[in-house]
Parts: sequence; structure tokens; C-alpha cells
Amino acid sequence: MSLTYTGKQDRLLQELVNHGATLDKNWSYDEIQAMSFLDAFVKETQRMHSSFFQPARNVKKDVVLPGGWALPQGSILIPSMPHLQRHAAYWENADRFDADRWATEGVSNRHRSVYVPFAAGARGCIGFNVALQEVKVALAELVHRYKFVNATNEAIEYDPDFIVIRPLNFYVRAIRRSSWPARSTA
Repeated sequence: MSLTYTGKQDRLLQELVNHGATLDKNWSYDEIQAMSFLDAFVKETQRMHSSFFQPARNVKKDVVLPGGWALPQGSILIPSMPHLQRHAAYWENADRFDADRWATEGVSNRHRSVYVPFAAGARGCIGFNVALQEVKVALAELVHRYKFVNATNEAIEYDPDFIVIRPLNFYVRAIRRSSWPARSTA
């Protein structure tokens, strides 16, 4: 995602440098948590490009949804999480990648169920905190070591038959960094 949206990779790199990134840095939990743009970037990437597609749930009792849709007990409900996480009723400029939205009041006051990258409730992922930490550390290490360049010259297509969202034609070139920006105080 950092290479698809102009300036985001540079901003991530600058935040890493400002937090003491080196080639042999071992990030602590607190150091990773202190990087607000890294956190917002990961959240926005998950919102825009959720890794899972449609978790099935069993309807436990007869219910009528808003709009008059009846769901009888025993039905299987399959919500479209990517649709929910890009729904214009809940997200301003829903189809635009904007990591800065996570610092706004609109997002902090949103209903908790419109952003569920690891599902929620009894069937939610119990390892989501560990997974988030791993993603952030991996992204920090990769962005600090490499500049990523989009090597795809066409619109990205996704496999409609796969259980998780998987691009079919997305190619990236990694260029080893030999220089880094200076630490900034801003």
C-alpha cells in the first residue's frame, strides 16, 4: 500500500527514522505503539483491503432487518466486510486511502462494527493484537531497508473464488536503500 499512495512510503520512513530506526534495531512493543502514522497506515490498509472477505454466521432467531429483509432462524448470513469498511454512510471519502482519518473525531466516534479487520465477538481472531504487532514490525523493517516500486502497469484484479482477498496481478520491485532521510524534529 505504501507504494500505491504517493508520499506514504516516505512518510513512514521518516517516522521510522525519527523513532531511531537502524539496520540492527530491535523494536520494542512500546516503540512500535508510539508510531502514530504506522498505526494509522496499517488500520487504513486493513480498512481498504481487508484480508478476509465474508465471514459466515448462523442466524439464531427470526429477525427482520431494516428495509424489511427477513432472516429466518437457521439461515446463514454472510456480510460483506469490504463493503462495510468502505460504506459511504460510515466513512467520509470511503474509497480514498487516507491514513490521517484515524486521528479524526469522525472515526473515533464511529460504530465499532464498521471496522472489524479481524472479525469481532466470540468468533473474532484471538490473536489479533499479536498479528497487528507482527505486521507493524515487519512493515517497519521492510520500509526502512527497501524502497518499494510498483511494477504493475494495469488495474489490479482479485481472485473472486479465493476465501481471502488475493490479487492476481500485483507486482512490486524492492530496491535496497543506501541512504535515509535526516531525523526531523517536526
